[in-house]
Amino acid sequence: MRASPLPKLRNPPIAEAVIDIDCDLPPGFDLAALEGPARAQFETQYPKFRRQLIQEHEIEASTDAPQKISARTTVQSLQFVNDDERQVVQV
Repeated sequence: MRASPLPKLRNPPIAEAVIDIDCDLPPGFDLAALEGPARAQFETQYPKFRRQLIQEHEIEASTDAPQKISARTTVQSLQFVNDDERQVVQV
């Protein structure tokens, strides 16, 4: 038996799939160091690149000492996007 072709809808629903593979990384793992090898792996199919950053700010205040302010910016993820921006690989 042959399957019938899918109907053409005027307002088709969004079709997407998310594949999420989680793993435990060692403490102090440097995601930014993975950028070069990841670009080499994905650049042919996913030529657009985005670096997602996270910023952390900490303010310590007490009545008997000056306040301490610190800030840190780190790489949160590396995103590789295909030309029509319909596919994304995020590391």
